[in-house]
Amino acid sequence: MSNETIDQQLPSFENVNLKSVAIKFGIIGGLINIIVSLVTFIAGLQYEDATKWLSSYITMISIFAGLYYMSSLDYNKRLKFGDYFSNGLIISLILSIISILYFYLYVSIIDPDFIDNLLELQSKEMYKKGLS
Repeated sequence: MSNETIDQQLPSFENVNLKSVAIKFGIIGGLINIIVSLVTFIAGLQYEDATKWLSSYITMISIFAGLYYMSSLDYNKRLKFGDYFSNGLIISLILSIISILYFYLYVSIIDPDFIDNLLELQSKEMYKKGLS
């Protein structure tokens, strides 16, 4: 057995740009949100109760996955809470920007009647509960 494997150094953490990791996970999460939204639209499930929280779950998973990936790169455990917090904030900011742009396109081009249909659905639910 040679000492080459023992003497190998771990990859240097300084070479990793944490902002690029945060941007990557923000973009990946945003694209997954868009794909899931289009699939629910094509399937006609955009008004179902089961699909209401999918975007929130995908956002949380993207943030946690990005932070977990950052911690796996930190071999020397030199990152502080502020580093994780700021990069989680960057991931959520990028996800939010992508979601806002997509929602605008969705409401104006893909499903222009979305707001009206949603208001009608909510008024029917209120009527069933006796609130209207």
